Amino acid sequence: MLFWRPMLIRTAISRYLHESDRNIMTTHDLSLLLFTLMEKGEYKGERLNIKRTPNKKDISYYVSQLQYYGVIQEDGELSNVYQILARPKISLDEKISQADPFAVISYLSAMQYHGITDRRSSIVYYRTANLQTRKAAIHDSLSKALGEYEYDKYIKSGMPSMTIFHPKKPNLVHSVHSSSIEKHYVLSHGKGKVASIASCFLQMLQKPEFCGGIYHVIDVFEEYSEVYLNLIVNFIDRHGTSIDKVRAGYILDERLKLRHEVIENWVQYSQRGGSRKLDSTAAYQPKYSEKWALSINI
Repeated sequence: MLFWRPMLIRTAISRYLHESDRNIMTTHDLSLLLFTLMEKGEYKGERLNIKRTPNKKDISYYVSQLQYYGVIQEDGELSNVYQILARPKISLDEKISQADPFAVISYLSAMQYHGITDRRSSIVYYRTANLQTRKAAIHDSLSKALGEYEYDKYIKSGMPSMTIFHPKKPNLVHSVHSSSIEKHYVLSHGKGKVASIASCFLQMLQKPEFCGGIYHVIDVFEEYSEVYLNLIVNFIDRHGTSIDKVRAGYILDERLKLRHEVIENWVQYSQRGGSRKLDSTAAYQPKYSEKWALSINI
């Protein structure tokens, strides 16, 4: 007589990982998957050997099981991240994009991707949501995915509510946290999310220290602004602050002599008698743009 046996939890997880398009999983990803499987007690119509609400000890146990049986392997660059051994290895910036749903590769890393800099850096720069924004977004997404009742059970069971990872080596990554969720990205050739080329020019004005420094920023504007003028101007006009528009206006109009009707509209954002500076990281200098009411502190 043949006896039908229920599927093991680790087998269900292994099958899911093999069938997914993910290359890595975080501890949070694995916890959410484990919770869903154990709560339902089945995978694709096949009964599982356990049906109950999991807890934090179950996470440690099944992560160890998956490592022992060669399904996943602890990542060498990021903590709380695991490589799926049946999937190809990916670059650090792609891993960050998969591990953090809010991450967008930015600044010098994005400039490298778009080919508008000759600088090379081993650091991966990215923007992501700050803690408050992240908590609200994760609550919304998890409660929609699980339902409010199941979401409450998930949190009460002690499961991690968000992805938290850290570089294992110093100066491996640098993140900038924002109150807004980044949407101005393009997909890379792999699995990463990269800031658009227009967004790069705005980021250069906001954080020149992460883009090779203000002198390199000026060099990039000088070389590429005319080519991408409409993209740059329209993007900064929609998404830039008043000081972003003043800085961009000075560089494009007064320094590079490029003409655009939108740039002329930005003159209204100049503030007489203020202490605005071209480079926010450097000291104020008496060299001054009268038109843009800006200290040219370079």
